This record gives sequence, structure tokens and C-alpha cells, in this order.
Amino acid sequence: MIIDSATGEVADLHALYRWPRAQWVSGLMLSTLGQAVAGPDGGSRSVSSPDDRAVMSALRDGADAVLVGAGTVRAERYGPMRAREHASRVTTNASPAPTAVIVTESGDIPWDTGLLTDSDNTPIIATTTGVAEHLTRQSCPATVLDCGLASVSLAELIGQLMALGLGRILCEGGPRLMRTLASADLFDELNLSWNLASALPGTGILGADADMDLRRFAVVHLATSVDEEAPMAFARFHRAG
Repeated sequence: MIIDSATGEVADLHALYRWPRAQWVSGLMLSTLGQAVAGPDGGSRSVSSPDDRAVMSALRDGADAVLVGAGTVRAERYGPMRAREHASRVTTNASPAPTAVIVTESGDIPWDTGLLTDSDNTPIIATTTGVAEHLTRQSCPATVLDCGLASVSLAELIGQLMALGLGRILCEGGPRLMRTLASADLFDELNLSWNLASALPGTGILGADADMDLRRFAVVHLATSVDEEAPMAFARFHRAG
């Protein structure tokens, strides 16, 4: 159960995490109090909780696209993006399911994960020119976007997705993708979750090398989970102005 700190009442997650505009880039980030982004299982699930996953679900309910790095897809064994049943998708004119967007510069793509084999919408691979040409020749089972000659330009990718009508973009990681988006100043919103029961050490959600001025973001809401076995804290920030 998640409590809205502003009201002291049980939070309506779809109201709390409503998408403000049709074109909006949101980041969803999780860490321990010690700033670790992965737990003993090598992924985020062991530092997550049911309430944390409920926040992710609420954000996905309004998202047009879920953006994730290929390494994170592999490490987390991402499942398919399926149709969302919540009524918020109707009010935002979103397609029934978010579209999976996998970012890779190497072309090392986990084709055997459910995200790529069983999603309702055709997945998108965002990559460099050379990898895009190779994948196109191989007739890969995904839409391929060329987003840069030597490296993936995330600004170019965001522009291409919005041109395709995928304006509400939820980035779920991993840390390298988050840092690059932050350094390029592409986030409109940050959704941060902390596992209060774990002090497992790490380098943080964005790391020390992310060139991002958090003073440009204002707190929209704070919330806490009252789950005694998995206490969590949640914060949402919007770009000021």
C-alpha cells in the first residue's frame, strides 16, 4: 500500500502518475539507500517490491513507448509488452500496448526474451547506421531505427519516436542509458524509488558522471510504502517551468 505524503491517504497511482502531455519523456529509477541499482540476483527485482512494481505498472498504463537498453533487457529477462486494460489508455488515445524500444550500439540483442518474441506491438531497435544496415539485411523481426553513425543519438531517437506518434516515452534503464539521457537534458520527468530496507552500496541511479542539474527539477509529489517487509519511498520530479 502506498500513502500519498500530501494527503496521508492511500494513493491513487494513476492520478499520482498521470502523464501531463502528449509528448513527454519520463525516467523511472530504483536504488537502495546505499545507491545500488541491482541486488544479489544481478538485477533490480531483488531490490524492488510489489508497491514499486505497481508504480511501474501505473506509468506503463499511460506510456506509448518503453525505452530500455539491450543489456538491461538481457539482465532483467524482460517479458512482453501486452495490452494494458486500464481506462487511462483510452483517455490518452494510446494504442492498447506500449511499444518496446531497445537501444543498442553493438547489435548484441537478446532476441530470445519475451519482450522481443511476444510483445503485442512490433518492437523497435534503435541503433547505429552500420548495425541498422546489418539488421535490415537480415530481415530482423523488429522495426529498425538508424539513430547515428558511430553512436546512438538519443535526441534523434526521441525525435523519431515522437514523429511515429509515440510521444509518451518511459525510460526504464539501465544506468548507462539513464545517465546519457540525463546528460543530454532529455528528461521532462524523473520518478525515483528507494528501497528503505537495503543499504547495499552502489554508484547511484545516475552515477557521478551524469552532467545534470537537478535544480532544474521541482518535486511534484512524495509517497511512501507501508509494507513492513519492503518499505519504499517514492518521489516524482518535473522540469521546472
